[in-house]
Amino acid sequence: MDIWSIDRLTLFLFFVIPGFVSLKAYSLNFPGRIVKSSEQLIEAVTYSCINYALLSPLVYLGFRNKFWLDRPIFSILFLLVILFGGPLLLVVGLAAFRRARWVQRWLPHPTEYAWDFVFGQKTPWWIIASLDDGTKIGGLYGLKSFAASGVEKGGLYLEQAWVLNSDGGFDRERESTGGYLISADAIKTLEFFNCNL
Repeated sequence: MDIWSIDRLTLFLFFVIPGFVSLKAYSLNFPGRIVKSSEQLIEAVTYSCINYALLSPLVYLGFRNKFWLDRPIFSILFLLVILFGGPLLLVVGLAAFRRARWVQRWLPHPTEYAWDFVFGQKTPWWIIASLDDGTKIGGLYGLKSFAASGVEKGGLYLEQAWVLNSDGGFDRERESTGGYLISADAIKTLEFFNCNL
């Protein structure tokens, strides 16, 4: 059996590409665990099947009327919708569904880690980080700050470094600094304070 024959390759691409598009779009919405390639292939085929099931009326009409056979532009648009548009819309719908509060009463939240949940909201915070060695540092997590996501958390960048007073509050911004870069491994706890930017 020649797996690289045009028929088998076309079948493979049509049942893998839409699924991989969905998987990658989903991982951008909900970063989390790293999945093995063998598991991804099974998930990709599953997502592709769901995609084709949802787009079956469009596929049926397209093949029944054969409007795209003599029109290359329609053929390209038809394939783009099937291979990319449908999978992306599937993920947008699934993400909105999984984030709905009434759904979360029965299903777990799709974001796997609290770290990703908090920083994924893109909310500015004043943060006090307690480190493993007992040190406390404070700073601003704002629009120019960054928190690594997923399992391999690289850490946290606070765009402004602040001096903490004796009561543990924010006293003043440290001068001539570019902020704090804190390793995730060194953080024991993070305390968040409302920030109106």
